[in-house]
Amino acid sequence: MPDKRQRIIAAAIKLFEENGFWNTSTANISREAGIATGTLFRYFSTKDELINELFLELEREIAITIYGNTPEDTDVRTRLKLIWDSYIRWNLENPGKHAIIAQLEVASRISHSVKRQVVDLNQFTVKTFKEGIKQGEIADYPVSFLAAFLSSSSNSVIRQLLSHPGRLPGKKAREQLITIGFETFWKGITP
Repeated sequence: MPDKRQRIIAAAIKLFEENGFWNTSTANISREAGIATGTLFRYFSTKDELINELFLELEREIAITIYGNTPEDTDVRTRLKLIWDSYIRWNLENPGKHAIIAQLEVASRISHSVKRQVVDLNQFTVKTFKEGIKQGEIADYPVSFLAAFLSSSSNSVIRQLLSHPGRLPGKKAREQLITIGFETFWKGITP
């Protein structure tokens, strides 16, 4: 059985997926986790602390998925395409978690410390951008801009694919949109 901290995070993810984080109280999370509300506050002193830990947990899960499938010994374009594909697939396979991340980012509830930790999780992408710039494959734009552009471009594709209530488009249409999205992103960052 997972420890209480993990049960709390799992309960929060489940309830945030179902109700959104604004409509989920710490009492609801405690009840779902099978613990007393006071116990929740022994692990997380505030709801914001729980939200930040949950956000970081989801970002770690994404990073493991992305970077576990992306070899370093490929060219820059191939690496970025693998990162792109893995990120989109994780979000399509986890639409509830995708919605939680989107809600939390828009609500500005994520601390600067957690944002820095997320940047640290994504150093492989940063390194890939820097390598691409050095090799002349990627325009000499600020890496922070390239990372934000990658995120917004891939999230646009994800939103488009998830906009079909109850079902994703067929595999061929889905793959075509994922590829078109990457090609558009790539053209936007190359000299």
